[in-house]
Amino acid sequence: MVIAVIDSGFNPIHETMRLDSGVDVALSEKDMTEKSKIWATEPISTKNPFYYNYAEGNYNIKESDNRSHGMHTRPLAAGNSNTVRSYAKNAQLLLMRVFPEGSDEASDLIVAKAVRDAADLGADVINLSLGSPAG
Repeated sequence: MVIAVIDSGFNPIHETMRLDSGVDVALSEKDMTEKSKIWATEPISTKNPFYYNYAEGNYNIKESDNRSHGMHTRPLAAGNSNTVRSYAKNAQLLLMRVFPEGSDEASDLIVAKAVRDAADLGADVINLSLGSPAG
């Protein structure tokens, strides 16, 4: 299973970002190289085969505030450690940051680009919990 998390910053090397040994992955590095137009030269891990900061146009997906919404959403979707076991603990994650550093507003165009890329990259699930002033 592949889950795209479109949110604020992430900590891609957190203890919950691992796969159990022997797990067959849906997206190999070769798959990602062939599918992705924006490919980080090195995937963070097999757990996180794709990551991109759409808001700032770079590969810095970690926010300085480790308490940001994306930091909490990601392990709920597919965390795997001794302390966090989500239902999809062996899912791969596409980490897509759409909020600029220190901002609680994301551009609709940037969010749409991330959703499109998630679909193009083969996400089975796309998680968006962005909120808005309108509700």
